Amino acid sequence: MADECVHILAPDPALAAALLAALPGRRCTVWTDEASARAGLPEATLLIAGSLPAGTAALAGRLRWVHALGAGVDTLLPELPAGAQLMRVTGVHEATMCEHAWALILALTRQLPVAVAQQDAQVWRRFPTASLAGRTLAVLGLGAVGGRIAAVGAAFGMRVVGTRRSGRPLPGVSELHPPAATREAIAAAEVVVVTLPLTPATRGLLGAELLAAMRPGARLIVVGRGGVVDEEALVERLRSGALAGAALDVTASEPPPPGSPLWGAPNLLLTPHIAGWSPDHVRRVAAVIAANLDRHDRGLPPLGLVDRDRGY
Repeated sequence: MADECVHILAPDPALAAALLAALPGRRCTVWTDEASARAGLPEATLLIAGSLPAGTAALAGRLRWVHALGAGVDTLLPELPAGAQLMRVTGVHEATMCEHAWALILALTRQLPVAVAQQDAQVWRRFPTASLAGRTLAVLGLGAVGGRIAAVGAAFGMRVVGTRRSGRPLPGVSELHPPAATREAIAAAEVVVVTLPLTPATRGLLGAELLAAMRPGARLIVVGRGGVVDEEALVERLRSGALAGAALDVTASEPPPPGSPLWGAPNLLLTPHIAGWSPDHVRRVAAVIAANLDRHDRGLPPLGLVDRDRGY
């Protein structure tokens, strides 16, 4: 009901303010750290959070509605009480993640890091670049984000293949594979884009074996969740020259710790988990959550309901 208190675990003051502004007239309690959250969890029934403190499942016996602050829910599921439903943010990140993925693809194929380095050194020297038209793009995870990336690839004149659990056809995608056939999807691709969520089924999916199955000289772009790619194996493939380049917007640890081989890996671009960001990102996330609270009040099915078994 609308008079229920909404608890918000949001260390970011700007995000907390946006959520409060999107929920006028509601009783809200904001927790800015995990210690205050643990103290209040036994009373919470409605919760908005990006992650859950350790022990939440045991503490939050009344919790029955949890809304994530983003599309990924791997930081919430392990501590989610059995009786609580979980929603993720939908409809906010798709366009910007597609744009960012293509910025990374084009930066790698047109060798923009080389151009930047030469400009810094005041060097004018031509270097070889790659073309996309007529090449093969593999998208692992043809959901809302992956589908947009695939459509742009088709517009570039690329042959597009990919993986999709449902098997439903997509415009511009010439070849669909089930997740179990990831090897077949990536084997002939010059560019592989990963938009997969982090679940028990996808954690470490692109390990040494599948990375070795990629075409020599291929490029790998990851904009889904960190932990899907074996980063140590990826660095080895880059150092050996087996892969022409890679770009990661997400990593297993964010940021990578000092001394991580990712920092110095050759032909690797790192961006700090910004693929889904836009100037009005916080406001749009808050609007989605407010709409789902309204649906909760009216007894309507929530949008973005997470399937616990699938992990998204």
